[in-house]
Amino acid sequence: MRIAHNIISLNTLNKMNINNKQVNSGLSKLSSGLRINQAADDSAGLTISEKMRGQIRGLERAEQNIQDGISLIQTAESGLSEIANPNLLRLRELTIQAANDILNSEDRHIIQHEIEQTLKTINQIANETGFNTMNLLNGTNPRITSNAVGGSSFNYENILKLPPVNSIGSFAFGTDEGYPTSSLDNNKILVYGEGSTSNPAVRIDGVSYKLKTDTNITPTVENNGVYETIYSIPSKNVEVTQLISIKEDKYEIQYMIKNNDTSNTSIGFQFHLDTMLGEDDSAPFIVNGSNINSQTVYSGNDIPDDFIVYNQNNGEGVNSEFQAKGIIKGEGIVEEPSQFAIGRYSDVADWNFNANIGPVGDSGYSIWWNPRDIGSGGSFTVNTFYGQSVPPTIEDPSNLINGPFDIILHIGSNTDQQFKIQLSDVRVQKLGISNINVLSNNNANFALKKIDEAMKLVSTERTKYGSYQNALEHIEKNVSNYKTNLTSAESQLRDLDISKVIVKLKKDQIILQASQAMSTQANQMSQSILQLLK
Repeated sequence: MRIAHNIISLNTLNKMNINNKQVNSGLSKLSSGLRINQAADDSAGLTISEKMRGQIRGLERAEQNIQDGISLIQTAESGLSEIANPNLLRLRELTIQAANDILNSEDRHIIQHEIEQTLKTINQIANETGFNTMNLLNGTNPRITSNAVGGSSFNYENILKLPPVNSIGSFAFGTDEGYPTSSLDNNKILVYGEGSTSNPAVRIDGVSYKLKTDTNITPTVENNGVYETIYSIPSKNVEVTQLISIKEDKYEIQYMIKNNDTSNTSIGFQFHLDTMLGEDDSAPFIVNGSNINSQTVYSGNDIPDDFIVYNQNNGEGVNSEFQAKGIIKGEGIVEEPSQFAIGRYSDVADWNFNANIGPVGDSGYSIWWNPRDIGSGGSFTVNTFYGQSVPPTIEDPSNLINGPFDIILHIGSNTDQQFKIQLSDVRVQKLGISNINVLSNNNANFALKKIDEAMKLVSTERTKYGSYQNALEHIEKNVSNYKTNLTSAESQLRDLDISKVIVKLKKDQIILQASQAMSTQANQMSQSILQLLK
């Protein structure tokens, strides 16, 4: 027997401390409901659990993002619905009424007045439909992103030069910073002599009038990115409004031709551009995949949707530094043209309704819309696009992503889990009905055709938003299921099995009480030594 060290008591104390820690651990877990309260409880499990918690929180936020996106889509679709019915339906009804020749001029003017008020209502809906201060239906919302090139995103800002015209509306087309993936198209010329030899013309009662030389000109003004120049022919009471703005990587060149005369007037229009790329005034063209050098004229269904102009790079034409592109038909075009001529030439006398507009250099193109009878106060609108094309040094971004996009929703818990939304522009100008009139039977029939096209466009846009909403609802369901399953998995790692821990706690408490009792017994064993000493 030893008296210097009470080994039995020390052993008992050691066991009691261990048992005490087990009891404290059990109480801590039961009070928090967690199996892992600190890294020491399960370091690997803690790491996995924290990652899962990050995913779960991200999915919760993604659910809210999706719901916000659905609200935005419903807002936009509601505005489109209001434009379609009653407004476009009412326009169609009024136009059919005006096409009936039992009406006199006064009747048609009354109908025309209601049509104009309805057009204003459509514009008001398009301009005022918004979500969180963002316009949804008037095309003015800044694009967050657009096409992707080489896996990276860019927007269209600063691709083209501003202003696009001078004080009398002559073209000053050119690139600014060009495409962000190439420096070869920076600060390049896209039109010869700032449009000095480009001559749009209006044809009135068989006579052609060049806008820049045969008209009275109201100097160019800029309003919200649109550059307006007004040309008037007082002897004919006809007014032509030229509107130029940038739409992504193209200039939109639009003309509104109005008859201010008291009688019907035969009016047609020709757009003409003398092309030049950089220092190349002999830039060749590509139409339908084929090189076009000499003057070539297309009519009716043979007119191509678009064409390419490329600089020859010292005459080789193989490794051209950059390209321009014109759009003649298709999306965004208000009225398809009657004829289109393109190629290298020195004179275009037979292009401009037999009006000689003089030499224009080595290459250019011309688009014209046949004359039609326009009633008093009536008008029509034509447009085209010309500007930058994807440089041949990079891959066409349209092959990589279907853009551009206005709204990007983050719909997941990880990087690049996105849903992209294209917004709409359903102002009457974009719908092609801004200047419809029903002051004659012919005009009413033409207006009916344009209204039907506008209704088809609005219906297409509504269908697009419907597909967006359906897709987001399916995605939201998947995100919700994913979050539920991930939460269950995280619970298996982190949460406490209460019954199991209670059973263990009871066992640990009993052992602790036993160790405390044994510690008392161990301390009493030293009393036997005192008996020996006595």
